[in-house]
Amino acid sequence: EFRRVLFRSYGAIQLFYYHKDGVFIISDEFWEIAGQLNIGFDDLDINAIKEHFIVGYPLFDGTFIKDLHVVNSGMTFCYDSKRDELEVEKYFYLHVSPKEQSLDEATKELDEVLETGIRHIKKEMGDVRYSMGLSGGLDSRLIPHYVLNEGMRLSSYILGEPRPRKIFLSRDHINSRALAAIFGLKNEECKWSREVFKDNVYFNIIMS
Repeated sequence: EFRRVLFRSYGAIQLFYYHKDGVFIISDEFWEIAGQLNIGFDDLDINAIKEHFIVGYPLFDGTFIKDLHVVNSGMTFCYDSKRDELEVEKYFYLHVSPKEQSLDEATKELDEVLETGIRHIKKEMGDVRYSMGLSGGLDSRLIPHYVLNEGMRLSSYILGEPRPRKIFLSRDHINSRALAAIFGLKNEECKWSREVFKDNVYFNIIMS
């Protein structure tokens, strides 16, 4: 038996956990956990199911089953079996107070947090190729800078219709191509289609 178990998620492997009434289970297989539970209709998370059929996945950390959650990346979990307590928190902290810090001080703190987070990921994952969605937003402009500064191999992709109105290139694709050129990234453009979404939903139903 263990008293305390501590684990940290970097998002490389999808993890799930269940915690209720003294039971704590963690696994990289959703159905491995679900198969150990006595699930009835009242145990279904209706909101998560609605989210799945609208956008293809739950919007937060919920799953089809109440108390069975997805482990989000960037989180540290500590479970105390004696007290049956689960503490979940981010492994990085950023506390900015406009009244106490100048813009330069807040920017420096954010810079240190991002550097530390990227170094943690590199240390845990090693020399592998990383990939990120490159839509042209703030994340797309910051992440490549820090990742490439650490000497990590990075490629990118954008998901969507390049010309939604059949004439002009979408703003996201314009920005994505420009940023890929600036950072020297191999950028894949992946089209989205309703048919592929329907196939995935059908496949999920069949597999379950």
